[in-house]
Amino acid sequence: MGRTLVGWSGAPIPGVDQQIVGTWMARTTWDNLAGGQWLAANADFTAYVAAHPDRSADVGVPLVPHDSGQPLDDLLDEVIAGAHDTVYLALGQQLAKLGPATVYARLWWEMNMRPAPADQIDRGKFRAAWARAVPILRAGFTIAARPGQRLRIVFCPLTDGADWTAFWPGDTLVDMVALDAYGAMWGAVQPDAAALLASLTGALGKLAAFGRAHGKPVAIGEWANWSNPLSRTPTSRGLGDFPDYIDAVFDWAQASRAAYLCYFNIGDGTGLTMAQTPLSLARFQSRAPAA
Repeated sequence: MGRTLVGWSGAPIPGVDQQIVGTWMARTTWDNLAGGQWLAANADFTAYVAAHPDRSADVGVPLVPHDSGQPLDDLLDEVIAGAHDTVYLALGQQLAKLGPATVYARLWWEMNMRPAPADQIDRGKFRAAWARAVPILRAGFTIAARPGQRLRIVFCPLTDGADWTAFWPGDTLVDMVALDAYGAMWGAVQPDAAALLASLTGALGKLAAFGRAHGKPVAIGEWANWSNPLSRTPTSRGLGDFPDYIDAVFDWAQASRAAYLCYFNIGDGTGLTMAQTPLSLARFQSRAPAA
């Protein structure tokens, strides 16, 4: 494993070389998947790929259209039965056509989020659907790939969720294990710094150990500081501008030889952007490759 790539989704982070770009696909219909929708329409993504075709992208790829409102297990049953094989073939081709040299596909990222979707997914059906889809997705990518272009299937749960090992589909169907590792803890009480860092390092340590046991490189698909939304109980709570969290992630990445870190630089009401966290921005700039 070479150096850790550093990048982000959303707004640019000043003073840092964006070595990987993050984005997601639409997930309300099967046509969303087949067309790779949102990729071609994402101006930041397409501009990055045009300027850096030899670099990398982290793409949140739906396994099923999980925002469709249909029961998730019913959608998984359809996949298992082979009803959407042509969708995955087309999806693989779109990832190759629209992506840069290396495409990290985080397939159904955060599948273990509590209470949904984790409480609505039969783990066995999830694994079986993954096993049906991934070989076809890989085949589609190979059809359209440019010389040297690579697809990496990424298994990426959330740190603060249900037990993610029950979703594991098997070593041959995954190229990399990652986490979405926000600076937050679930609960009605705001954590202190020690508790938050202990929770984070414990989750990342588990990821690194799992990767070693299964012979897989590790990465972080999404990470960002988190606010403390007192109006929502219980929910995930963070410490706002917390630069020690930035250090903890970079320290772990160095020790575990992580493939990449992709910062979620998009304000969503609870997650905080770098523009909102100047102390963390300065720490990030000191640890990341300079532009």
